[in-house]
Amino acid sequence: MEFWIRADSVKLSGTQITQLYDLSGKDNHAIHDKFSSTNLNVPVVVNNAYNGHPTLRFSGAYTGFAMTKMTDMRTIIAVLQKDSAECLKRLPNYATPARFFLGDDATTNFHPEHGCYIYNANLGEVSTNLVNGMTFKNGIKVADGRTTNFPFVLGMVSMIPTGAVTASTVGRDRTFSDRSWFGDICEIIIYNKAIDTVTLRKIHNILGSKYGIAGFKTAVTPRSNGAGLLKILPVISLIHSNAQTMGVKISGEGFYSLKVFNIKGQLSIEKIGSAPEMVTLRNEKLPGGCCFVSATVNKVETHLNFVNTLKR
Repeated sequence: MEFWIRADSVKLSGTQITQLYDLSGKDNHAIHDKFSSTNLNVPVVVNNAYNGHPTLRFSGAYTGFAMTKMTDMRTIIAVLQKDSAECLKRLPNYATPARFFLGDDATTNFHPEHGCYIYNANLGEVSTNLVNGMTFKNGIKVADGRTTNFPFVLGMVSMIPTGAVTASTVGRDRTFSDRSWFGDICEIIIYNKAIDTVTLRKIHNILGSKYGIAGFKTAVTPRSNGAGLLKILPVISLIHSNAQTMGVKISGEGFYSLKVFNIKGQLSIEKIGSAPEMVTLRNEKLPGGCCFVSATVNKVETHLNFVNTLKR
């Protein structure tokens, strides 16, 4: 996982959002822009917006967040909603301004259409890696993102481009004051690898259930027991070990990121999936043996040390 922001993990100064925390473990936090003309009061956190979960509500005013540029993005998953009024053409412009949920200070890889289509029709503006890759709306693969609207009620847009794409801003395109996002953003997840469609489907199901998105089974949102929010903590358990494989069970609820380090402290295996799940680790990928396994389910991390576990 390369980058992960959620509306429930922000830094506030009064009611102003100053930072979106990166929950991926890379600490690539997105800092609220403080240009002379940006509106620091946008977006706002709207609590209990969707199935008990908050959202970031953007009004279209000039705003945005900047993070360290990512140039190797290969999977993008966003839970969002675009204001449908942005589809209406406005004079004297030939259409409404393009509204960016992801952008950059220089490139326009994520350039949407002037209106409500996910991608711009002009291939000189949007990345062909995105256009020629796979695009999903609410878990369903679309034929062409250049003729597919963003969701007008809360939904998901996912992208698996044919090659790397670039972004360094959330909700802003370069220095255009009329191109900030107009609508809600609940969550954005980015990987620097193209994940398989089976894993993507699991993530879609988790997020769709979590936020109560139409077409997905709605999850029951945990409620406070007076001592904080109830949650199931992740646990890693060693199930079996032999000369060929080691079985590890990841419990908890939500999609996970698993990292396995060999005896030399080198990252040997990295995997994402949906907990709970049994994961089989193969010996040939762990030269020298396995000593450390780390898993993050949602934003809770757990780990186990295994010394000389894999038999030779």
